Amino acid sequence: MSNIVAIEPKNANRDNIIRVEWMISKRCNFNCSYCTEFIHDNFSKFPSLDIMKQTIDKLLSITDKTIYLDITGGEPTLCKHLIEFCQYVKSFPQIKYTSITTNGSRSFKYYKELIQFVDHITISYHVEYAKKERVPETIKKLSVDYNKKINVHMMMLPTAFNQLIPLIEELRNLDITVIVRRIRPAFDKNDLEKGIVRWTKPYEDTIPTFIFTDDGNVDWKNDNGYYSEEEEDYLKQIPVSFDKDTTVYTYDSKFDVNKNEILMNKENFFKNWICWSGINSLKIQSDGEVYNAACRVKNLGNIYTDFAVSKSPVICTKQACICAADIPTTKIKSMNYKDKTRLKNDQKK
Repeated sequence: MSNIVAIEPKNANRDNIIRVEWMISKRCNFNCSYCTEFIHDNFSKFPSLDIMKQTIDKLLSITDKTIYLDITGGEPTLCKHLIEFCQYVKSFPQIKYTSITTNGSRSFKYYKELIQFVDHITISYHVEYAKKERVPETIKKLSVDYNKKINVHMMMLPTAFNQLIPLIEELRNLDITVIVRRIRPAFDKNDLEKGIVRWTKPYEDTIPTFIFTDDGNVDWKNDNGYYSEEEEDYLKQIPVSFDKDTTVYTYDSKFDVNKNEILMNKENFFKNWICWSGINSLKIQSDGEVYNAACRVKNLGNIYTDFAVSKSPVICTKQACICAADIPTTKIKSMNYKDKTRLKNDQKK
C-alpha cells in the first residue's frame, strides 16, 4: 500500500457520527516504561460527576449527529463515579455507543458491573504490570459472557515478545479480538537533560518523554533500532487485526485495512491534508481543553467554560497522525481527490 491520497471509515454509517474521545484524567496505577508524563501520572484528579454530566448535556445540545463516546485515561476505572456516569450516558438515545479503554487491573466483579452500561471495553495489555495484576484471567472471564463487547490491545514491548506471542495466540484461539500495537519509543528524561539520547529500557524505573522537533512534532527519525530485527519481522508478519475498518485510496485503487496497519506500516503522515476532524471527531484533554482530535490542530474550547464543534475541515499541520482512532477520520490529500470519498459535494467545498 503506497501513494495514499484519501482515507475514510469503511462503514458508511460513520459519516453521520461524531466520535468523542475523552481523556478524563492522566492518573494511572501503572507506570509503563514507554508512557510519558504528557499522558500519565499518579496524582491527577478526575472531573466531578456534575461536570461530566454537564459535558454530555453540552455535546447533545451542539450536534444532531449520533455520538460515539470513547472514555480513556490515564486509567479511567480509578474514577469513583465512572459507573454512575456511564449509566447517565446510557440514558440518551443519541449516544449510540460508549466504550472504555482500561488496563484491566480492576476486579472481574467491577468490569462485570461496568459492562452493563457500556457497549465495549478495550483492555490494553501492558506486560510490565498486567501479569502481576492477573489481567489475562480477567480477559478470559469477560470473554465467556461478553465476547463481542471486549477486545485486547497488545502493547508490543521490545524484549517481551517471548511472553506476548503465546498470549496473542491463546487469546485469538479463544475467539478474543487481539489488536497488535507497535509502541512509540520514549526516552529517558534525565538523560535528555544531560544531552544523552537513549530509550527508556523495559522494566526500568525512569521518567520517559518523547523527543520533539522544533515545531512540536514527535521526532520519528529517532526510533530506528527500538525493536530488534526479529521483532520487526514478527510485527510485519502477524495480522495487526482481522477487522478491516478503514478504506484507503491511492491514485488508481482502494484498499480496506485496519487503522492500526497504517500506524504499523508508518504510513500515517498527512501534513497539509484536508481533514474532517473537529466535524466528525472531538478530543477532550484531561485539563478539559477540547480539540478537533489528538493532534490538537484546532482548539474548540473547554468543558469548564464553553466549547463547540467545527463547521469546516482543518488543514493538518502535524508531521504524523499519532492516534490510531483518528486515522480513519475522513481526510484527502488535496481537493483533486474529493470525489474518491463518500462526502457530499457541499461538504467538500
